[in-house]
Amino acid sequence: MTVTVDGQTGSQNFTRLQDAYDSLDTVGLQSIVGGYTEISAATVQINLRGVPATAIYQANSPALRVIVPGPGIDVTFNGATRDESQQLFVDWLRGQGSSQVNDLLRYAAANTAIDPVAGNPNAAMNQFVAADFGRALEAAVGGGQAGFGMAARFASFTASGYNSRSLSVPLNQTFVLSENDTIELDLPLSWTNTEGAQSYGGNLGMLYRRKVFDWWTLQPSFRIGGVGSIDLGGGSGVYSAALNSTIQFPITDEIRMTIANGVTYVSTFPVTVGSYSINYDMQNTVFRNGIVLTGDFGLRLADRALILSAFAVDTRFTGDAVYIQNYQEFGVFGQWGRESPFRVGATFLTGDQGVRGFYVNTGIQF
Repeated sequence: MTVTVDGQTGSQNFTRLQDAYDSLDTVGLQSIVGGYTEISAATVQINLRGVPATAIYQANSPALRVIVPGPGIDVTFNGATRDESQQLFVDWLRGQGSSQVNDLLRYAAANTAIDPVAGNPNAAMNQFVAADFGRALEAAVGGGQAGFGMAARFASFTASGYNSRSLSVPLNQTFVLSENDTIELDLPLSWTNTEGAQSYGGNLGMLYRRKVFDWWTLQPSFRIGGVGSIDLGGGSGVYSAALNSTIQFPITDEIRMTIANGVTYVSTFPVTVGSYSINYDMQNTVFRNGIVLTGDFGLRLADRALILSAFAVDTRFTGDAVYIQNYQEFGVFGQWGRESPFRVGATFLTGDQGVRGFYVNTGIQF
């Protein structure tokens, strides 16, 4: 935020969006430019996590005019005092601005790298897609046994100068109904830190795997959950429906190939929490395709089989605009044991808008 008052200029950075809102009152503006008064003409240039905006107080007027050129927003808040106008602006951002605020949220998802709902690999919509695809792939290369499983994944991504780090803890319970039929409940919980701003998310997935042939498995699934960040001023309910397919065939006696293909319809739905009312109104169809080479070379560690895999996965978004529309992942992982396996892996990510990142993950099935 850069404030100009009578030729004086001051700037201040904020990690939490609420702190930025609060700084538009009299005390906040005086802390940035000491010469500011309640009758001064003041112009505030705002970078709202990548979205440029301007706030204007005319001399001797309590009205606050806010202009956000990207989504075409130009609105004036008329309070009896400037502090009242600032509070009207905060109330507007929390949902009283209805469709205009929703336009702002969608614009942020389409034009910035750090929206918590969509547009980057750590966003909720992306994680819904990756979760179903990942469970199908793990089952194909040696997982899917009955029992309880847990995992941990640390991820770090950089795009457009912003760094986003996340920690997720997926929990799952698998029920084997028959040799060919499996049902799974999957509960990933996540925390994301974006330049000091915190986001929290979680969802529940219900997956059914059907082994059509020994070499071909289909997995329809449904997920529902959400993400929220008071710091970033974003969040939404999210649901998805997906169909993933895995096909396996041997390359040599020691190496087999798995081809995985998935299509996911993922959508937001409106949520109201306290004084916040948010509706991104976004829908996307996402295609995720990958290939895995798995080697079983008879290696053993502590009398348990050690199986190694290498993979490449491509993800592409269609539908409503998102900032990062496609990205590619390349990685390796090892599986220790055939029954109740322990896994550990590492992945490098690259893609649209110059995104770069990596993640490491581990998991075990009991």
